[in-house]
Amino acid sequence: MPWKPIPLEARERMERMMLPSNRPYRAGMADETLLDRALRMAMHEVLDGAEPSLAAALHGVALPDLMKSLNRFALQPDGVTVSRKRERQPDRRKLNPEQEAAIHALIRSGTPDMIGGSERLWSRESVRWLVARETGQLLPERTLSSYLERWGFAPDKPMRVMAAKHPMRMREWLKRDYPVIAMLAREADGRVGWWGRAPLLARQQGKIAPGTKPALIGSPLWEAGRFNLLFIIGNRGHARWRVHEGAHTAALAIDLLQRFLAEEPRKLFLIMPSDPLFATPEFVSWALKHKERISFHLFQHEASMRR
Repeated sequence: MPWKPIPLEARERMERMMLPSNRPYRAGMADETLLDRALRMAMHEVLDGAEPSLAAALHGVALPDLMKSLNRFALQPDGVTVSRKRERQPDRRKLNPEQEAAIHALIRSGTPDMIGGSERLWSRESVRWLVARETGQLLPERTLSSYLERWGFAPDKPMRVMAAKHPMRMREWLKRDYPVIAMLAREADGRVGWWGRAPLLARQQGKIAPGTKPALIGSPLWEAGRFNLLFIIGNRGHARWRVHEGAHTAALAIDLLQRFLAEEPRKLFLIMPSDPLFATPEFVSWALKHKERISFHLFQHEASMRR
């Protein structure tokens, strides 16, 4: 059944209820998590007329979660507010500064298999394993998310970054090109991934102004500007990464892809930017040898921006 846009009256009521101070789906939380922000942004996309499936793909949330939240807001009586005020809680970090610094240094030093782990790239699961090995503590999901943001290991999806800069052209790309890539991945029983590269910066913690994003800031745990993050992230936000120093080279890109494919049984449909690195003879030769395992798709939105 095709998606029917939400009527104007219902849209206005839902938009009032989606203000940061009126979030019934996260009552009692003092800080908005990455998932909360992504879900709220996806809901605004739907209210602006986008199809829920495209909004969910754009912001990396599960379609059932998005539909559940939309229905919950639609059924909430108008005028009901949820107070987000609560007494200030003491600092309950599970790791002390020395433990944080030691774990961060281990993650920067290489990959999990280099320090006794079983995985070839870092992920949420491998970081949880490292914390448990070094401190004896098994971090809960939400606590782990906070640490990953504080340590700089929670990068934004490349698609979301481009959507913030050029929302109209991004929507056009999502409607025209992305469905073709997704269809090819489904037919091959593969998975879609996004190539990303970013400086290693921490995400601002604590309360932020309504309607704004947490800033990327330096951290006393490492020297700002020294390290970079190479990662592949899926539509659901599951990222696998490694840290490196210095320039981004074809050898580093190939190493990341080889490690990723060694743990991924399905074919990878990788959406990547138009970077000259991917046109070097070394990278092209490697890509041709592994065309049965990986399919490259240029992010045409960037190419069209340069014309």
